[in-house]
Amino acid sequence: MDFLSSVKGLFDSIIDGAKERIVNPFTSGFLVAWIFFNWKGIYFFMTGDGTTIQKITHIESVYSDINTNFYYPLLVSFLYVTLFPLVKEIAISLWTIAENLGKSLSRWSVPNLAPISKAEKAALINLMNTKEKEFKEKLREKDEQIEALQSLVRSEESEKDNDLTNGTDIPAVPPSELFKDIIKSASKSATPKESKQDRMEYNESVRRYFTTADGQHYLRNSVADKLNLSRENPNHAKDIELSSVLLERAMRSEDETVKEVGFDINVNGKNKGLVTSAVNAALDKLRIIGYLEKLDKKDGFNYYKLTDEGKRFLTDILQNNKVKAVWS
Repeated sequence: MDFLSSVKGLFDSIIDGAKERIVNPFTSGFLVAWIFFNWKGIYFFMTGDGTTIQKITHIESVYSDINTNFYYPLLVSFLYVTLFPLVKEIAISLWTIAENLGKSLSRWSVPNLAPISKAEKAALINLMNTKEKEFKEKLREKDEQIEALQSLVRSEESEKDNDLTNGTDIPAVPPSELFKDIIKSASKSATPKESKQDRMEYNESVRRYFTTADGQHYLRNSVADKLNLSRENPNHAKDIELSSVLLERAMRSEDETVKEVGFDINVNGKNKGLVTSAVNAALDKLRIIGYLEKLDKKDGFNYYKLTDEGKRFLTDILQNNKVKAVWS
C-alpha cells in the first residue's frame, strides 16, 4: 500500500511539474513555435503510410534539422517572453494617452453640453416665438403712442392758429410745461398702468370674465398664439382646448392650483377622454413657458399652481380686448 502511494505521489509530482512547465510562458512559447516549424513531420507521423519504425526513420532523415527543431523555436520563445510584454505596455500607454487627450479636447470644445429632448426643444422654440411676438406688440404700442403724441401736437397747433386768427390772447406757457401737458394728455389716452390695489381687484374681474363665452374664446386664441398652434388645424385643437381648460381650472380654484389627473374635454363638439399622461404633457408645456409652477406631491398626485406670469397673461387678454372694444 505504501509502495503504491509512493508511486502515485511520484507520478503526481511529475504531472504537476509538467503542468508548471507548460504554463510557463517560455515553455509554452517554445512548444507552439516548435509545432509551427515541424508541423509537416507531425502530420506525416500521424497520417503517413508505413509502419511506425519506417515513419520514425523517415522523420530522422528528413525532419531532423537542428535549426527548425531547436534554434528557431528557442528564438521565437525568447522574443515572445521579452518583446510581447513590452509591446503590450506600449500599446496600453498609447491607448491611455489617446483616451485622455480625447477627453481633454471634448471638455475644451463642448463645455457644459447637455442634450435636450424634442419636447424641450419645441418648448424653447415656442418661447422664442412668443418673446418675438411680445416684442413686436410692444413696438406697435410705442408707434401708437407716438402717433397719439403727434396727433395731440397737431391739435394744439391748430387750436393755437385758430386763437391767433380770432384775436384771442394765448397764455404764455413755457415750452417745457406745454410739452409736459402734451405727455400728460397722451398718457391719458393710452392704457393706464395698474396699481397693486387695482391689480388685485382686476384679478377678480379676470376670473369672472373667463366664465363668459367671449372670455373663453379669446383665451383659446391667446393660448394658440402662445403655443404657436393654429385653431384651424384639427391636430392642434385638442392641445389648445386642454391647455385652456387647465388654465381655467387653476384660475377658478380657491388656491389657484390644478391637479394632474385625466378628465374629459369638448373638442369641436365631441367629448374626448384624456389620460393622465396627456394632461401631464400639457401641464409641462404651461410650466415651461412660466404660466404654472409644479408643487410637491399631495395625496399621490402632482399639483400645479398659477404663477404671476400666468396671471399677467390672463389679465392682458382681458385688458387688450377691452381696449379693442373701446377703439372699434
